[in-house]
Amino acid sequence: MIKNEGYEESESIFENIFSLSRLYGDEKIDNLMNELRIADENRISFTKFVRDSVSYAVASRFKLDYPMDYELLRENFQRLDSISLMSLGESVSDISGMIIDETIQKSKELELQKEVLIGKEAGYNKIKEELEEVEENVLRRDDQEKK
Repeated sequence: MIKNEGYEESESIFENIFSLSRLYGDEKIDNLMNELRIADENRISFTKFVRDSVSYAVASRFKLDYPMDYELLRENFQRLDSISLMSLGESVSDISGMIIDETIQKSKELELQKEVLIGKEAGYNKIKEELEEVEENVLRRDDQEKK
């Protein structure tokens, strides 16, 4: 999914999850910051906080233990009231849901491609066996005609 967006994927699954949170979430995060009126000086911290929250949600869905910066969490949670927390939760849920759905869809597509390749390989092997059998029959017939 990262390559499809023109970026290079990492060896680290956590870095890839974080990249997906950026690719799929930055526009929604910007809208959320505007809606919540996050001050300019807090935007970098808040963006990282939301990306980490999305990454944590995605990783949790796939039973991975995503590392969190607890100081960043504490600092950003202190700025939010209950209504803002609900908006944050909806945004994190929407973004992580989108990433999870896309990941599942891509996994199904890859599985289907794998099945097609296995089917093609089996078909190739069957044709190859039939050709070898025909070749053997021709050689036997030629040998019998020579005798």
